Amino acid sequence: EDEIRGIGRAARRAGGRALAAGLDVDPALRVAVSAALGDLARSFVVRRDHLASLAGERGLVVLGDAAGPGAAAPGVVETAAVRAGVARVGGGLLAEAVRVDAAGTASRILARCAWVPTLSDALEIAGTLPSGWRVAARTGAVVTAAGTVTLGIADAPLERRVEVEAVGRDLAAA
Repeated sequence: EDEIRGIGRAARRAGGRALAAGLDVDPALRVAVSAALGDLARSFVVRRDHLASLAGERGLVVLGDAAGPGAAAPGVVETAAVRAGVARVGGGLLAEAVRVDAAGTASRILARCAWVPTLSDALEIAGTLPSGWRVAARTGAVVTAAGTVTLGIADAPLERRVEVEAVGRDLAAA
């Protein structure tokens, strides 16, 4: 639908690409990854110096060349502490669910995201997370360190893309 609205076409003209294009994640964690990305799963990645060409458009973009403290990967000690905390309830780090992310943009966004089996686990773990982190339940609920909760996802673009690819393979085989 973003292609129809124009942001997709405009982003591509500016050298951008869909964030989900070419992104492959562990199927068992696809819902959690989609939930953690939220609206960003439908966004377009553009370079900072091309952003001005999108000024008249409406939509969500991610800077492919983001810099600054928020774009830096979390520290080793911080990551180890979160990994240990979520492992207690059978969870892990969402960035590790990424199989292919050629540009690394989705992995950068998921660097401060963990996953756990249930919403109850997410609520328990969220209170121990460092600032800026969020934890997704495998069911699609997301809880942040700041105490916000998103219950499920209305749209799962990663799931939809996999279904479209499967239909395409089925048609090609027929």
